Amino acid sequence: MKKIERGSAEKNLEKKKGEEGRERGEEKSGSQQQRALAVLKGIYEAWDEALIEDAKDWPEEFRCPAGCFRCCEETDAVPVTPLEVLGVVFALSLAAPEWKRKALKRIERWMAYIEDNTASEGRENGGGEKREGGAAWRGCPLLRDGRCSIYEWRPLYCRAFGFAGASDGSFFGCEILAKAIPKGKRISLRDYEAVARAMPQVKVKTTGGKCLPDVGPLPEMLSIFFDRSRT
Repeated sequence: MKKIERGSAEKNLEKKKGEEGRERGEEKSGSQQQRALAVLKGIYEAWDEALIEDAKDWPEEFRCPAGCFRCCEETDAVPVTPLEVLGVVFALSLAAPEWKRKALKRIERWMAYIEDNTASEGRENGGGEKREGGAAWRGCPLLRDGRCSIYEWRPLYCRAFGFAGASDGSFFGCEILAKAIPKGKRISLRDYEAVARAMPQVKVKTTGGKCLPDVGPLPEMLSIFFDRSRT
């Protein structure tokens, strides 16, 4: 019978304990993520239900034009918290692999454009030229054929835009909807900023093991999470 040295047995036992520890850690991390997603879903549902109730008193004209996604095309730096990033990452995990790859590639291009032009603006006398067709780099990288590819898990900012107010009493939306409010008519709008400030703060680790910042633009936060930055 083959003799097993004590040292080898101890190493095998330590290896097994280590594997079991990692498995427990992964299970704990998975359950924590599920709880965080449940909290986030509850926040989103509460906001959506509140808007549906508010909409009962809004004038008929106060609606997004059919098929309009102008705000998605022109707004790329949507602010998100780590908790909201978890929701977006979960939505992407359910997407077709080819679309996820395309979305991540768009994020890389967005970051490259921002980094190149930030460097350019910092050079003496303005430095080099910005890339041609800069407008092509604008817009949400998760917009797909004029529709939100993560609609169920879109951030609070996106849910509120156009149908909420800011803390200073100003309208939080585009000029199209602003003009849709009849003159002299006041409508009740919820304070988006107050709700955003109350968003629970959670620590979310990136694929590289670092923690996400407390808040940041959606493409940048996803770039950090997936470690897609060029720096």
